[in-house]
Amino acid sequence: MFEKGVGHVISWMYITDSGKVLYSIVSIFLLVVAGLHSTKHFLISGNTYYKEINKTNRTSFIISQVFMPYLIGNALLVFLRQPRFIFYDTFIGITLIICIIPVLVTFKSYHELYFEEERKKPGLGWVPMAILAGVIIFFRGILEIGIRFGG
Repeated sequence: MFEKGVGHVISWMYITDSGKVLYSIVSIFLLVVAGLHSTKHFLISGNTYYKEINKTNRTSFIISQVFMPYLIGNALLVFLRQPRFIFYDTFIGITLIICIIPVLVTFKSYHELYFEEERKKPGLGWVPMAILAGVIIFFRGILEIGIRFGG
């Protein structure tokens, strides 16, 4: 992992293997801390959909707000890279699970949250989804043909 991306800089700094292991441990620790810190913020974002976050809707909210976007986003990135499978990019995307696991473990320990009493009507934005599909098709089509500059 230390030969590509940001790790290439660490490799050129002539840090020993034990230094790289220490860097990895600190990085994993910081990802876990970020996940623990963001749990409350994810629950507060429930204000968009619910009048309150309680024990009955908390689990489905966290799954649909945190875990499903992670899975769908990684699947979309893998799909965009087809037919080439790039291990490094896929591994970086999967590494985010270290930040998501603390959210999935600790969200039940928070108290119920009550928000403003206004009518909520969440839904899927079909226009942005259609634009995204069009951009992906265009992106894949142009790259299939190839972009040539010059003569």
